[in-house]
Amino acid sequence: MQSCTNHPYAADAQPCEGCGQPFCELCRVEIMGRHLCLACKQGAVAGVMERKRQHPMAIWSLLTPLFGYLLCGVLVPVTGALGIYLGNKVLREIELEGHWGGRSLALAGIVTSVGTLLPWTLSVIAIVLFRLGVL
Repeated sequence: MQSCTNHPYAADAQPCEGCGQPFCELCRVEIMGRHLCLACKQGAVAGVMERKRQHPMAIWSLLTPLFGYLLCGVLVPVTGALGIYLGNKVLREIELEGHWGGRSLALAGIVTSVGTLLPWTLSVIAIVLFRLGVL
């Protein structure tokens, strides 16, 4: 039996999954599914609590479709498609790189783009059908 690094009289020591040193139950904590000593725990959670910087294009994925909508729908096909593209690009980069924030803005941009593009498309279809005499 190994003794704890901090408590030499504790005989129930188990190795830390980070550094391999023996520690008793008082000196190890379970975090993120691993049993770690205090030093390894601090290293494991150091980056978890940091606030991520917002992706620079996240706000543009939301503002782009709004600009098209505010311009009386003239640019909705362009700005709606661009908003969907930018939102997806931001989401991909957040997933791949991991250090960016702005997921909510990107999702809001995609939803707003679809929300402006879909009614615009339906109105164009209705106008075409009306002109053809179907409606």
